[in-house]
Amino acid sequence: MELSYFAQIAVNSLVLASTYALIAVGLTLVFGLMNVVNFAHGEFYMMGAFVLYYLTTGLGLNYLLSSVLVIGSMGFLGMGVERFLFRRLRNDPSSMLILAIAISSIFQHSFLLIFGPDDRVLNPVLRGTIRIFGVSLSEARLVVIIVGIVLISASALFLRKSKIGMAMRAVAQDEEASSLRGVNVSHIRLMGMGIGCSLAAAASVAVVHLFTINPYIGSQYLMKAFIIVIVGGLGSFSGSILGGALLGVLDGFGLALIGYPAHIVGFVVVFLLLVFRRRGIWGHD
Repeated sequence: MELSYFAQIAVNSLVLASTYALIAVGLTLVFGLMNVVNFAHGEFYMMGAFVLYYLTTGLGLNYLLSSVLVIGSMGFLGMGVERFLFRRLRNDPSSMLILAIAISSIFQHSFLLIFGPDDRVLNPVLRGTIRIFGVSLSEARLVVIIVGIVLISASALFLRKSKIGMAMRAVAQDEEASSLRGVNVSHIRLMGMGIGCSLAAAASVAVVHLFTINPYIGSQYLMKAFIIVIVGGLGSFSGSILGGALLGVLDGFGLALIGYPAHIVGFVVVFLLLVFRRRGIWGHD
């Protein structure tokens, strides 16, 4: 096989890695603040894709404006879920987990009833192709990679440099101590849920024109996000980025070289980590 062929696969792997990392970072943020795996996280990706599709195709709105509206609306919806549902069970993680599964099912089946199971395709905004050293890279895929890098970098800076970000890290490490130092834990959890869901929506608006849209795509990407956070380490922001890059490479090269069975590779990696390194590669930040 030619070197250019492997370079092409590497580019496609970067697209997957950017998408996976954005979803996993949001899931990790919510887990770190609320100590519960949000099974509804993937549905925010799915709903973001559907809302973008109908804003652009049905209402004819500009793609960029629609993207901003989608990211903002999914963030506010996530904050609403935290404020009116999760917060009522904040001292009962088991009930919160069951609630998250119920919310996921409600969102998915609601969109299934309203829109049906048929796949939808969003017309690509960017149609050009760039060729670098024999590698063809569509402008749409280049945008996905750039958006992923920019948003992940911005999220890292936000968590490490801003007052709210540092408060989020403090709450994730020790909620009681943070409360004693004057941090409004409820407000921080609300903000964290909103940002986490916005990142999931950002992933969907970035790649929605590359893949089909249906009510089940949230579950597919949620499973990928679970693999990533386990590989990287539960609650680890850095681990989510590393895990997203690793799974993107495994899926990209695996699907190109061996086809559909490549999806099993991620589960094999998780199995081995749970046996030999239960905290994941990175552990906690």
